[in-house]
Amino acid sequence: MRQKLNLTLPEEMIEEMKIQAVREKRAVSEIVEELCRQYLDRQKKAKGKAKS
Repeated sequence: MRQKLNLTLPEEMIEEMKIQAVREKRAVSEIVEELCRQYLDRQKKAKGKAKS
């Protein structure tokens, strides 16, 4: 299930994200989801290394 999330970001960043989304023929939400997954994966890996 998907849910909506409101974010507050700098205007310039939003504009850049929209431009990049058009270039990639993707939705901004797809790009943001990908970035969030990458961030969460890095955090999981970092926690795993800290426990070792």
